[in-house]
Amino acid sequence: MLGGGGFLGSNLVHKLSKLDNIKVSYGCINKNSFLEANYQYIDILDLSSMKILNDYDCIINCTGQTTYPFNLCYKLNTIGVSNIISSIRESQNKLFHISTVSVYGSANFCDESSALNPETNYSTSKAIAEFYLKKNIDKNRLSILRLSNLYGQNQQKGIVAYILKSYFSDRKLHFNNDGSLVRHFLNISDCAEIIIKMISKSIEPNTYNIKGNETFTIKSLVELFEQKF
Repeated sequence: MLGGGGFLGSNLVHKLSKLDNIKVSYGCINKNSFLEANYQYIDILDLSSMKILNDYDCIINCTGQTTYPFNLCYKLNTIGVSNIISSIRESQNKLFHISTVSVYGSANFCDESSALNPETNYSTSKAIAEFYLKKNIDKNRLSILRLSNLYGQNQQKGIVAYILKSYFSDRKLHFNNDGSLVRHFLNISDCAEIIIKMISKSIEPNTYNIKGNETFTIKSLVELFEQKF
């Protein structure tokens, strides 16, 4: 598990560790003291630290989420992904790469065959990462999982965390739209369960959208928080 100490990664590691038939390790720069799984120091920006990837049958890449400053996110999705490719190109292990539905941009409807139209720095970086992977990794080994907006306990990033932080600090909210933008939300625990089922059932390698059933406009989401708090 690359990036296994993060929000999604730690949830996946926690659930996978409970399964008897799976040996799970997580790799990242800093150890997560709340995880009991085997930890390996891996920096995907340092190719020399990634030789261990070939010891595993399946790799889940949870790295490349948005960062501040953004330059790190850009590096993780370009240099980092290139290093992953170089490390596993000659092996036969399967790669599950976590991406985002935001690579489609704004549209009334999208499915996995829709053209990509990223509209933000983050979605553009994730689209670039997908391009690198599809060009260099055998399609029979690569699954790209495009997730809608995640939410859950201990979340540090994303719109839900942003609204909460703004509320508790009394900061003003700022959005790059008029509030009518529709977003789909997926609970982090449910997302982890879905991904684990996809891996354990050996789904056909492909690109998959994983969309939550909870749908809000930005304005209605803010109103929901106002009601709850």
